[in-house]
Amino acid sequence: MKLARKIMMYTLLICIAFIVIYSVVDYLGKQSEYHKSRYELEEIENGIYVRTYHTVSTVPAHNYDVIEICINSKVCTYKGSVDITYTNENPYAVIMQNNLVNDDKVFVYVPKGTVDYKESVGVK
Repeated sequence: MKLARKIMMYTLLICIAFIVIYSVVDYLGKQSEYHKSRYELEEIENGIYVRTYHTVSTVPAHNYDVIEICINSKVCTYKGSVDITYTNENPYAVIMQNNLVNDDKVFVYVPKGTVDYKESVGVK
């Protein structure tokens, strides 16, 4: 009887450990999935569609780009990596977001001369 009870307890513990490990891996996998959206851009101020700057830190993980764009009459700020492409089409942005901090990917398509590059901020 004691042997059967021990086997049942070990089996139960292994099942619980498997469920916990599976849940953690599944949760972390969903955190890094990107959600892609496309938005038409509006001017932030006269002739400017994008403001961007880079943060600098002694910790490499804290180095990222910041971009401000106007979507639906609201100025939105994204942190992560920024790719600006100059085009003669109507300005738009493709934004890929996930639930991780400072990991947005922003692809901006704007006419030349409509980007306001600010100085880098942080510890240099």
